[in-house]
Amino acid sequence: MSFKIGNRETSAAIVIFSLSPVIPVLVGGTSSILGTGAWINCLFCFALSLLLLLSVKLYFSVCPNQSIIDSCADALGNAASALVGIVFLGLIFASVVFSVSFYSSDISSLTLGAVDALSSRLLICLAGGVVAWLGIEALTRQSYIILILAIALIAFVVASCFRGINPDNLYPVLGTSVRGTFSHFMNLSVYMGIAPFLLICDCISAEKSAYKCALRSMLWAFGIATVLFLLYSLTVPYPMGKMFSHSMQAIFASASSGELLHRFELLLACVSTLFAIVISAFSFAVCSRVIAKLCKAGDERPFVLILAVLLYNLSGIKISASVYILVCISLSILSVFVPLVIILFNYKKGE
Repeated sequence: MSFKIGNRETSAAIVIFSLSPVIPVLVGGTSSILGTGAWINCLFCFALSLLLLLSVKLYFSVCPNQSIIDSCADALGNAASALVGIVFLGLIFASVVFSVSFYSSDISSLTLGAVDALSSRLLICLAGGVVAWLGIEALTRQSYIILILAIALIAFVVASCFRGINPDNLYPVLGTSVRGTFSHFMNLSVYMGIAPFLLICDCISAEKSAYKCALRSMLWAFGIATVLFLLYSLTVPYPMGKMFSHSMQAIFASASSGELLHRFELLLACVSTLFAIVISAFSFAVCSRVIAKLCKAGDERPFVLILAVLLYNLSGIKISASVYILVCISLSILSVFVPLVIILFNYKKGE
């Protein structure tokens, strides 16, 4: 498998991974809790994420372009390194299992049952497995194209919803609760994309661009998320959101006619499918690399097949959105504190 990846292409894959809970769960769910304060909350969590990125910046100043597993082995020993690798592996794979589960349900709903959840899961796992088998370089280049497509979709939706936007929805701008706007941290799950990045940062071809890649990823991820939250706030009144189970479909139903709605649903189903394939392929590539390191195996590709089969079987289990978000936030927290612990131990060794 090829593990030489470019900076911008890798950022695209991380952005898509970071947005994995946003489209099926976060936008409508958080907006139903915070009202129009949801997009303010997203900006607030974005500011917090920039502070959290300081731990990553410090980490790369101490362990330049070094995988978190390798640096953990140097600082804490092989046993601690294996434990960190297993925890990262478990949470990343759990997040993609839940992502595929939610995306496959959404695709079935968007196509009015024409594509059932089982078929979409099979397609996602097969396609993700093939892409991961080809190597992470091929994956990141495809992610770049898919991210551009997603941005085009957002621009298309904004343009088509122009007549349906209701600026009155922004009053009061802080939503249903001022306190909730600044104490609701579910949007920090967007930071989860830093976790797999820490496992593959040593693969970036330009050695001094690891932190720039992380920063660019968070700028794009939170930028896209903020636009989606703002668009939802401007177009979807609470009753309409509740009718559509607080999903992205509510945007189209609120601002479009029936014919246009159907076209948007098909477009959203396509984007959801592409996102799910990239997320699964990205997790296969990262997790297979971790397993190969832990097992000291030379070839990572057999693990891709095992992970694809596991994903297909496990993603059929129904799980609540709160558990999914909890896993995503756990990944975000882990990607902050593990680098800090390694930095601390490295400083102690240097004294």
